[in-house]
Amino acid sequence: MLYLFARSDVDGMLLYLPGATLILVLATALFTPAVVIGLGALALAGFLALQPFESSFQPVAVLGMMLIMASVVAVNAIIAHSRGRLDARRRSAERRVEALLEHSSDLVVALAGEGRIRYASPSVSAVLGRDPGRLTGDLVSTLVHPDDLVRVQGWIREVWSAPATETARTEMRLRRAGGSVLFVDAIATNRLGDPDVQAVIVSLRDIGTRRALEQQLSH
Repeated sequence: MLYLFARSDVDGMLLYLPGATLILVLATALFTPAVVIGLGALALAGFLALQPFESSFQPVAVLGMMLIMASVVAVNAIIAHSRGRLDARRRSAERRVEALLEHSSDLVVALAGEGRIRYASPSVSAVLGRDPGRLTGDLVSTLVHPDDLVRVQGWIREVWSAPATETARTEMRLRRAGGSVLFVDAIATNRLGDPDVQAVIVSLRDIGTRRALEQQLSH
């Protein structure tokens, strides 16, 4: 389209290279280096094809513009390659974290405003018998035993108002999907001020065996 516009409009040639550069920049953010290089090659070929239609054809100036354009293509291809590597590393890190959480006996939930669950680790399925995806958006109170609910809600409010990265600890009972109760040790960290998290992170560890032993020793 740029080529056709440059051929049909008197001032089109003035906009060809800026337009081609803009397309390359956008392609750098979206596509692979191969696509960026391909678009750059097409832009250079189009620029050369337009020269016979220019009344003021100057070989030196054209060569200079082509070298500049080639440099722009090379830089954008390098940026696209670096972006691709960073994206691959990020996805790899996310998969590692997800795998660790899935095989961990601890539960991890991220609580957003009003105590709504923004994220629940895959281990929720094995430990509580609940689908982590379906818990997203639910209030954490749906997991807490009714007898502990008021105390836990007060504890969460304290964490919410605590300084950034400060932690708080408590014990509570959670309800499994089948109706049984799970005693857990809960550690919450205020990460609301972290722009990448913006939530309270709660780690929950099963302490049912310990509680049962304590009850046996107390009798």
